[in-house]
Amino acid sequence: MNLHTSWLQQYLDRPIPPRELVDAMPRAALEVEAEEVVGDGYQVELKVLPNRPDCLGVLGIAREMAALFSCNVIWPSDQLPPAAGDEKFSVQIDEPDLCRRFTAAVFRGVKIGPSPAWMQTVLTQAGLRPINNVVDITNFVMIETGQPMHAFDLAKLAGRKIVVRKLRDGETLDLLVGKPIDSTYGNPLCVCDAEKPQALAGIMGGKSAGTEATTTEVLLEVAYFDPVHVRKNVKAVRNRQGSGGSDSSYRFERGVDPNQMLDFARRRACSLIVELTGATLAGPPTDVIAKPTNPRIFTLPAARVSRLIGTTIEPAVVRESLTKLGYQVTDNDVVTVPTYRVDVNDAVVLAEDVARMIGYDNIAAELRPARATRGADCKASRLRTALNRGLVNAGWLETKNDPLESLALASRWLGEPPPALQLNNPATAEMAVLRRTLLNGLLASTQRNVFRGAPGVRLFEIDRTFATLPGIWTLAGIAGGVPGPMNWRGATPVDFYTLKGTIEDAFESAGMRVSFLPIDPKPGSPMRAGASIQIGSERVGWVGELDSATAKVDRAAFKIFGFEINLAAVEPRFEQPVKYAPVSRFPASARDLAVVAKTEITFAEIERVVRASGGDKLERVELVDEFVGKQLPTGHRSLAIRLTFRDPGRTLTAEEVTASVEAVVKQLSAELAASLRA
Repeated sequence: MNLHTSWLQQYLDRPIPPRELVDAMPRAALEVEAEEVVGDGYQVELKVLPNRPDCLGVLGIAREMAALFSCNVIWPSDQLPPAAGDEKFSVQIDEPDLCRRFTAAVFRGVKIGPSPAWMQTVLTQAGLRPINNVVDITNFVMIETGQPMHAFDLAKLAGRKIVVRKLRDGETLDLLVGKPIDSTYGNPLCVCDAEKPQALAGIMGGKSAGTEATTTEVLLEVAYFDPVHVRKNVKAVRNRQGSGGSDSSYRFERGVDPNQMLDFARRRACSLIVELTGATLAGPPTDVIAKPTNPRIFTLPAARVSRLIGTTIEPAVVRESLTKLGYQVTDNDVVTVPTYRVDVNDAVVLAEDVARMIGYDNIAAELRPARATRGADCKASRLRTALNRGLVNAGWLETKNDPLESLALASRWLGEPPPALQLNNPATAEMAVLRRTLLNGLLASTQRNVFRGAPGVRLFEIDRTFATLPGIWTLAGIAGGVPGPMNWRGATPVDFYTLKGTIEDAFESAGMRVSFLPIDPKPGSPMRAGASIQIGSERVGWVGELDSATAKVDRAAFKIFGFEINLAAVEPRFEQPVKYAPVSRFPASARDLAVVAKTEITFAEIERVVRASGGDKLERVELVDEFVGKQLPTGHRSLAIRLTFRDPGRTLTAEEVTASVEAVVKQLSAELAASLRA
């Protein structure tokens, strides 16, 4: 918004030095983006904060300046001229949620011509081009009050009727600027006569009923339109035509006052039209209130203001500060907010206004007592902390990635993903849906590390994934290459077994045991080979080598492995009671077996059979070695297994251990067709 300080000064009852006015503007939600000495003051370019549309008129700025400098606002004459008759005009509002109030005044005997020099000067300083006296009056009152308005040529309106409704299918509206619009723009709200649309509500008038040099009858519209709907329509026009906003829409889409300022602006414009065009008011203006707007009311004790500001504020100071800004304040701290302050939706905003009036520089800094607080703890949080600690202790690094991703990226990764939770208004196509896996973000982090020369990575993330809301907590990780520093003897790169052992250790540190079952990846699966992660008989996740086509990392010289675990499935198994047994005073007895079995039989299956048949004295089953060679039948391998037996109350005899081993060998043969290596 542009204005000259000399014009602003006309609305204040005592002179304020122009330099002081400009310096005070930041305290009134106004950012001074440019200033220039012009004549006896400053020409300033102001950026009004979006939450303060009441300052999009010079009277709103004057109200702020008067409060800051403890003076009064001089309100210009707004005497509604007497009506020459009782002519009435019909107004019908079909969309009360989008148009809460609509007023219409009819003028006859209008003489179109240039506006006075003083008005043209003000408009030029404000960055507007003078057109004619009627149009200039509507623009002048808009920048004076912040209330947009529009003048129609009454002779071009059919049926002596205004209907505020949405644009219908098949209808078009030829705007003053730009291309015609139709219902494909989203059925925008229009101001129509009895037959067709004549203006895009709150944004721009149409060509068919605009005022011209031959206009002698004018209908003045002063109304309130819904900010969200106006903003939506401006965006629709801009997206289709490249431009679409106006000075009116700039104010409407931020919110105008449907009560006091609308009334003042209507009276002010009517008075100027009669004065500057020689017209007469044909009848009392029509005023249709489809949906009243009531002021907000808050209770704001001085004690709360003191807590929010951080210093002691006396009740009298609170009342004085708010009263200066136009609030009504009672002795029992009840504050009525004027409807031109559309930003005041909480008592905290009132406290901020008090702080502005006091002056931030006048609020002394105080040392505040620090109080340690403890966040709410729960089982799910303790589980995440335990697994986090286990991975960090193993040398892994935690990452935090964006919870948004592209629909195509997730689909490529997950194959047949669950339905995506899409954003209604995404900033970019790459941030269109809530993520359904943590792996995309981890792979992006891996790519950045590789581009910076990292020889390997060990990254994990614990956060929500969103098949549904509110999402489920998930643990995922990516590993590959040599993540630690190199040494002269070299280092072993991460492989499947490294990752498997890390997961086992992390869960063991959290008091749980996991097992693994092999997975036969299906065509199109992101895994080349891997295993499901089990707790008991329940699958809680997967781990494996990732397919390079899906998990593509440019310039990576190593294989990439990953895992993903559903922590919601893990949580019921966490913090189960732990059973302890005293350390035995008696020695253990160990036996080694070389078991020959088919290659597809996993050690997990062999361990299950051994534990089931080894008896209650079997303490431990360990895989010691694997051998594959021509000495064995094709499709077979030899697994060296160590069995440890112990009795807590006595020393086992050789015969007892042998009997247990024979039972194990017999059962392996019966269930898995496995035998001892000769």
